[in-house]
Amino acid sequence: MSEHTPTPWKLRKLVTNCHYTAIDGGDWAELANVVTRLDDDKQDHRQGSANAAFIIRAVNNHDRLLAACKELLEVAAAAMRAIEGNGEVLDRFADELADAGIKNGFGVRAQEAIKAAEEGA
Repeated sequence: MSEHTPTPWKLRKLVTNCHYTAIDGGDWAELANVVTRLDDDKQDHRQGSANAAFIIRAVNNHDRLLAACKELLEVAAAAMRAIEGNGEVLDRFADELADAGIKNGFGVRAQEAIKAAEEGA
């Protein structure tokens, strides 16, 4: 598989017969275009503009979020190893996780998310 266009990607208004928000990346001008207004429309569609902005946020932060997810998974595994065999501490840790809204199976879900982000799902 070839590499994607390097980040950061940027938004740029592009007006032709339709209005687009262009996504530019690296040496690629108009890497992708998101329609924000059709011929008969009087104003841009907010959802089209929001979609373009969402793509930029997702692309530009993908590598950093993936690295943080991997690191947090390692931290959780290290914490579990450190408290293994200490029932009282383990119970308290489980209570803290539950209070934070962390559900059972976090590690599996994190591994699945990492795999999907790396392989594309």
